[in-house]
Amino acid sequence: MPQDAIRHLVDLEWAFFQNTRNEGGRAPCQDDRETFYVMRTGQAMGWSEKMVAAWTADLERAGAEGRNPVMEKYARMMAFTAPESYSAMEHLLPALEPETEKLARELTDQTVAWAEAARVRFPYVCASGRPIRSDEDSPYVTSLETYCYGELLTASRETLELFQRYYAAKAERGENLYIEIQTHTARLLGYGSLEEAERVLCANTRSCCHHDPMTAG
Repeated sequence: MPQDAIRHLVDLEWAFFQNTRNEGGRAPCQDDRETFYVMRTGQAMGWSEKMVAAWTADLERAGAEGRNPVMEKYARMMAFTAPESYSAMEHLLPALEPETEKLARELTDQTVAWAEAARVRFPYVCASGRPIRSDEDSPYVTSLETYCYGELLTASRETLELFQRYYAAKAERGENLYIEIQTHTARLLGYGSLEEAERVLCANTRSCCHHDPMTAG
């Protein structure tokens, strides 16, 4: 995978992210460029070159149309985390084709299945991220399921169809894209492997519990 293509994609996303406005003002994560680049680069490293190109084209098209797909992504999530606020702004978002919603849901369901399988093998890594299922959403916490679905709804139908073929091939081979992306992310964070990240997080968690003054004798 050409790293310059991924870098260009993440640069575009970062620019859109900087222009996303929140009800409560600028979010702290909008000033954390390093974490943003690690997380978004790790995700794109799990994609094919064609997927990166398609996602980039969607971003560039949205920008040319005066749209902000990152803002749209967070707005779509509000349908689950803040339904009343979402209903007041839904009319401002691009209309969705039923087939787009169907593809986004299928891809999200596969991602959730991969994440739940990953949690069995890497419980501490998974616990350090988002909750998996949307029934754990709140105005303050967004699950992987809701985040993934909201993001996929910003992609074109052609891009989603490309993703679907890629996901289906991965699933047929018994591969887990969620674990692959987490592995890329762990290495970008300085770990030698996802297994090493799991060991370190496990040790840190146990160490914190051992020294917790609330449980000391």
